[in-house]
Amino acid sequence: MPADLWILERRDSKRKQGSSQESSQRMVMKFTRPLNENDWQRFDYYGDMVRGLRLGWLARCSSDYIDLDPDIFGALDSYAHESRRLQPYLHKLVSVAFCLGRASLVESFPYIGCLLSSRHITTISIGRAKNPKSIKLDDIQALSSFIAQHCPNTAHLTISDLKRSTPRRGWYAPEPVLSISPLILGMHNLESIRCEPFELVPEVLHRLGQLPDLGRLETGILPQNIDMGMFAELRFSSLSQINLHAGGFGIPAKLLQSLKCKLISVSITLIHYQDSKDTETETSEAEGLEDLLAALTNGPHPSYTLTNLALVDERWGSKNAHHVPTSYFQRLFTLKGLRSLELALRDLGNLDDEWLHDAARSWPNIETLKISGDDTRFTLKGLVPLVEQCRELATLEIYPVAEPFDLSILLPGIRNTRIHGIVHLHTSKMIPENVFACLNAMFPNVTGVARADALFKRDLPEDLDSDSDEDAWERLEQLYEEKWLSTYIH
Repeated sequence: MPADLWILERRDSKRKQGSSQESSQRMVMKFTRPLNENDWQRFDYYGDMVRGLRLGWLARCSSDYIDLDPDIFGALDSYAHESRRLQPYLHKLVSVAFCLGRASLVESFPYIGCLLSSRHITTISIGRAKNPKSIKLDDIQALSSFIAQHCPNTAHLTISDLKRSTPRRGWYAPEPVLSISPLILGMHNLESIRCEPFELVPEVLHRLGQLPDLGRLETGILPQNIDMGMFAELRFSSLSQINLHAGGFGIPAKLLQSLKCKLISVSITLIHYQDSKDTETETSEAEGLEDLLAALTNGPHPSYTLTNLALVDERWGSKNAHHVPTSYFQRLFTLKGLRSLELALRDLGNLDDEWLHDAARSWPNIETLKISGDDTRFTLKGLVPLVEQCRELATLEIYPVAEPFDLSILLPGIRNTRIHGIVHLHTSKMIPENVFACLNAMFPNVTGVARADALFKRDLPEDLDSDSDEDAWERLEQLYEEKWLSTYIH
């Protein structure tokens, strides 16, 4: 209810029980002015909101989330009798979402606390309100204290969109004022944490390492300057899924080497730190990658436990490149349980069709395979064993696939109907009918192709942009358009 209409006063109350009297205090709502017709309409509106909740809206709601208008807190206080009847429905709530930057958030904590007193909440999402006021560290600390008191059983935490500005992809700009450290340090039962990229300052990393049930850590940024010795103190006894950002492979490699847990999913993304210079030389980056691959393949029973792996370099404008031999990536073939692999690095050691052949033999159950880089040498011939041996393959993105495209390369009757994505090509002076015939025979449900040269901005031969080449690409697009029309229209 609006503050201009009423206030709460504390009053003494006496109740006679037998021969004695008991004194107590209670809160009484006192109106600050006479009620008018508009006030009664507001009463009805708030009352309907409360009664609507009581009558089972929450019980029918398919979502775990409920978004309450700020005025409802006043209504809940005014309609105390109705509010108490809400408890059976509120017990069904297991998730809540908070929007930082909303002026009424901290003021509404007492009312929210009454609603969440059931302690059934296990999932918390924290975001940023639209057009918010500036988010202060005090707001985060207040929210942290509130969650620790009223939601002690929080197991899953998601934090997103807290930054004042969004840096371009591949860059990270620290904003200490928005540190979420108080939130993490105050939680003791976390099983998973998923946040927008936030820096794992030493105290937070140490805290997370001590949590006995933490199984999933996503989008944490490892600091550039960190004492490697502290990794020896981290337990991470239950960690199975990890998604980290870093300035190079060296620090993630040291962290993975220190872990004793069995990892199921690992994702490492390289990014720039804004306003900082690259700290790793080409040699040290290559060594870091080698150490990382060694840590992944030499860990506790890695051959069958690790099922998902992604190594991505978003620093496409960086001067340094990983000059690595192909043998580095041969290590991955020891991961027999791999179901998903993504390698998006500028230097992939000249991976070629032979590597794809070994991949098909090593990972017959793989479902997702994404390979992209500036120096790969894949052709249609390399895709044949993947189609023949990997029957579960549903996502295949090989950047790029070059000439030749010859039907004689294919095996009769061998095709993959699971893949619907776009094949990326890097080729010149192609015969569009041959390309279409080959790809359509292998991947009958693929509906189009794209030019990988535009994706990588390579130094291309002069004749690649010739009129004849453009005509060939237009013809290939036309063939796929005709296929789409014949398949989905007729």
